[in-house]
Amino acid sequence: MTGNPDEMRIYELLRGDFKRIYSELVIATGSKPYQVIFELVDSFTHIAIAKTDPSVENENINASLKHVQRATLDASKLLWAHYKKELNNIASNDEIIRYCTSCHEDEFIKKCRYADKISLDARIVEEENVGMNSSASVNHYYNAAIAYRSAIDKIDQKKVKHFKIF
Repeated sequence: MTGNPDEMRIYELLRGDFKRIYSELVIATGSKPYQVIFELVDSFTHIAIAKTDPSVENENINASLKHVQRATLDASKLLWAHYKKELNNIASNDEIIRYCTSCHEDEFIKKCRYADKISLDARIVEEENVGMNSSASVNHYYNAAIAYRSAIDKIDQKKVKHFKIF
């Protein structure tokens, strides 16, 4: 195993947040976004350089970590955007909200507003950390994505299908 703490952070991030968020993104969208893959390729390139040229090891490990952090943030934001778009496509119809949710209309609207609030908070955290810490807003965007998914889960797709027939 390595003695470099940043290198360990790379592996912990890959096995932890990245794996969890990226897996859900692939399942939700049915695709593997190129942007995330490119960040991982860049990260592995820096690891290869670090392992073959000791004179630049630390700076390349650090660069690799930044690429994995960026890949994790990208995956989190893409998941958030996917669920937000899915919810907006369905919930833009007032009748669907009124007749096709498995909860009271007010509860559904509260869930949507809560997801919007968390999204705004994620954006604020991201803006405050631009250029300093790309990981700072990862969990904020992921939590916003989960909040949108929670609202989506309250939409009865069978009712929507029957509603659209009429």
